[in-house]
Amino acid sequence: MSGLSSLSTHSLYHALEEVTVPPSSSSHPTFTNWAKTYVCDPLVVFEPHTVHQCALIFELARREGKTVRAVGVGHSPSDLACTNEYMLRTTKLDKILQVS
Repeated sequence: MSGLSSLSTHSLYHALEEVTVPPSSSSHPTFTNWAKTYVCDPLVVFEPHTVHQCALIFELARREGKTVRAVGVGHSPSDLACTNEYMLRTTKLDKILQVS
């Protein structure tokens, strides 16, 4: 995936539009865990479908100095998933690619 460094930041944003979760009613999406004990407002929430899209997200985060927090369905009874930076929802990453 070394070719990612040759992409412009604008191209990364454009490529990630389809996996960027739009905010519901505010300027940022809100994440709440299942017990409703923890809430956070990530800067952006991504929901990738492929490994390549994940690589694009990490490349954008690297360039912008952001941390990416991976989260499943929010069943943690802690604030483990909470972030104010990039959130990566793994719900669409539902295939086993390789077993070693």
